[in-house]
Amino acid sequence: MKFNLFNYKNGVYMKLLVITLVVSSLLFPVKELDKTKKNNSQRFLDKVQTTDPDAKFEIEQLKKEFQTQKEQINLRYEQKRNTLKKQKKQEIDNLRSSYKNRFKRLEQKYPDKIKRQEVSTQIKRPLPLDKKDSKYLDPRESEVNVVKDVKKPELKKIKRKSK
Repeated sequence: MKFNLFNYKNGVYMKLLVITLVVSSLLFPVKELDKTKKNNSQRFLDKVQTTDPDAKFEIEQLKKEFQTQKEQINLRYEQKRNTLKKQKKQEIDNLRSSYKNRFKRLEQKYPDKIKRQEVSTQIKRPLPLDKKDSKYLDPRESEVNVVKDVKKPELKKIKRKSK
């Protein structure tokens, strides 16, 4: 029994596919709206309007103060992330070296039983093409690249009925 997407039970799977595509296309714009709302919430001081010059000056100072504190927080957390990355790397290196030592002890304990696989340092390259049957000459040896003795396959002409 072959499975046919378009011809099974009057297109049940096709209908499910269409419904899934429609629902997913409606959900993507909703996700984008959530992102824009988050971006707008960060600019809460930009939405304030006033006609008093003293109030405008103080609002501008608040904006600058907010931005500097926000940048300081971002810098602190960036430094914390970097130190955590370094700590993680050190811990993994320590773990790796300890397991190497444990493995060496096991090798000494069972010298003939444990064998390591040799890791090849050679770079795997694709094999060259078989040039015996090639219809092209080596471009390094001649300026003409196509062998003239090779016959091109001819296409069969099909007669079609006119309407």
